[in-house]
Amino acid sequence: MSNRMIFSTSSLKNFPLGLLMFFLSFHVLHCYAVYQITPSQPLFQNQTLMSSSQIFELGFFTPNSSQNHYIGMRYKNMSPSKIIWVANRDNPLSYRDSYATLTIGSDGSLKLLDGQQNIVWSINVSIQTKNAAAVLMDTGNFVLQDVHSGNYFWEKKVKKWETDWEAPRNRCETYGTCGPFGVCNAFVSPICSCLKGFTPKMIAEWNKGNWTTECVRERELICQKPNYHKWIYFRGP
Repeated sequence: MSNRMIFSTSSLKNFPLGLLMFFLSFHVLHCYAVYQITPSQPLFQNQTLMSSSQIFELGFFTPNSSQNHYIGMRYKNMSPSKIIWVANRDNPLSYRDSYATLTIGSDGSLKLLDGQQNIVWSINVSIQTKNAAAVLMDTGNFVLQDVHSGNYFWEKKVKKWETDWEAPRNRCETYGTCGPFGVCNAFVSPICSCLKGFTPKMIAEWNKGNWTTECVRERELICQKPNYHKWIYFRGP
């Protein structure tokens, strides 16, 4: 199933800053909905977490023309759709990672794991219970609660009609993609190069597509070399 949102840079100028809505073109990767996440029932990329009245849904998505993968919340039945919260906006997954999951770990914390089981995002809350479940409320709140008592261990409140996030349209819009003294150009391949007079510090990593390693000067500046100059003193008349 494919869902589209229309993004227009010029149209955003008409919105007040505090109420700015970012319209994104993206594909939501899901086949069916679930209504809670538990330690034994993680959220996979072919699923969405749905609020009980199907007002909100949370799932994995890739913005159009982006190589980044996110998990976020949106209004279910609004057209065009609007993303209102993103968990891993500062640490996106690769769009090639099809095995990432949102799960509750053995410590009771809600975590986003990549395909290698590395923690990409978490709520950093440790809970000593086996009865925890993550639920999306009809108010737009995303909560981790005790399924028996209903008590909240963690809560993410989302204000209606507001968002403070815009997905990068390409990798060059993600800070630090090309590392110190690197230049990013999304219209060439590879997208990263070093400034004139600089060269990659770690050629092997650079060739693998890891451009976050810094570029260094091909030649040291005179001021960077040890000062072996001798002072010559002139005696006045």
